[in-house]
Amino acid sequence: RGPVEFGTLQFFARVFLSVEVLVSQVVIVEEMPSHCRGWAVGVTSVCSCWGSGLAILIFGFVGDTPWGWRLLYALSVVPLVFLSYFRRFLPETQRFVAQVAGPVEPKVIGAKVEMKNLLQDSGVPDPP
Repeated sequence: RGPVEFGTLQFFARVFLSVEVLVSQVVIVEEMPSHCRGWAVGVTSVCSCWGSGLAILIFGFVGDTPWGWRLLYALSVVPLVFLSYFRRFLPETQRFVAQVAGPVEPKVIGAKVEMKNLLQDSGVPDPP
């Protein structure tokens, strides 16, 4: 236990943190209107800085304990449990759903057929 353990844990923590940040940025950019995307990304960056500051403050209290930095890692597991639970309910972004759905034309054709059926049922003659 020592620098090798710390380095290994730090490596994996940073890899997973980087993935979460990238996913959050994609969701923000896809869901926010174009005129406020930059602001939303900026707010996310500010929150990241606040998180780093909070970690430094907490380490000031737990750094002198017998567990030291290990206690800080143990405390960080609590939000990860919530994150892993809530991530299951994260819906796809509207842009992704629209892209997967394909072109809008089939929906328009379906609406035209439905309108034609409504007109025929109401007794309105077909256009020439």
